[in-house]
Amino acid sequence: MIAAMLGACSGGGEGSSTETSQTGPEAAQWTNVSHFNTYTDGYGSVIAIAVVENVLETPLERVEIAMILRDSDGEELDRTGGQIALLPAGAAVPVKVIFNDGDESEWASVDPLVWRARQPEETDAYTELELDDVSEGSDPSSSYIYEASGTVRNTGDAAAGFVMIHAAFFNAQDELVAVAHGGAGGELAPGDEAGFSVGTNTAAGEIARVELTPLARRMD
Repeated sequence: MIAAMLGACSGGGEGSSTETSQTGPEAAQWTNVSHFNTYTDGYGSVIAIAVVENVLETPLERVEIAMILRDSDGEELDRTGGQIALLPAGAAVPVKVIFNDGDESEWASVDPLVWRARQPEETDAYTELELDDVSEGSDPSSSYIYEASGTVRNTGDAAAGFVMIHAAFFNAQDELVAVAHGGAGGELAPGDEAGFSVGTNTAAGEIARVELTPLARRMD
């Protein structure tokens, strides 16, 4: 069923002379999937989380990752996925996929698969961002079980738009136990800053620390 999915989505019409688009094993070779974990949230869902790293020296765009839910015989029960819009060279971003009603099925495993990505000659990915005054932990007054907040500053010479803070939460054994994403303002001019807050209300285990990755699009 994986081959059928890749074949159906690998049409050549989306490529161009200024970018390379790959599906299947080629796209997987451009990335490294690590810290894979799964858990149930107690509300009828299976949550699959991982960190996807760009191992190239050039940026990637539209990185598609599929999660495949299987039973004990290896048969596919369900699949769903997500997209990382921008992944700069060497950057690593956490991803989370939710299977609704997954814990009501007799599932045994989830397989992650990076099946598509683009390698453009030019990219709008913007990484000239700096985090300051970051605090993290549990706050009884918050709806989150663990939260990180602080300030993100544009330290580059271009406007940064669609600023996102990607959060990977780890336990004391360095296992990924939760993933969250949060916005930080619509657009930041050079030198501007904005506050951010990102947290999670479910996790696969006790959270000990969080890694934050700010990313944005170059607007000029």
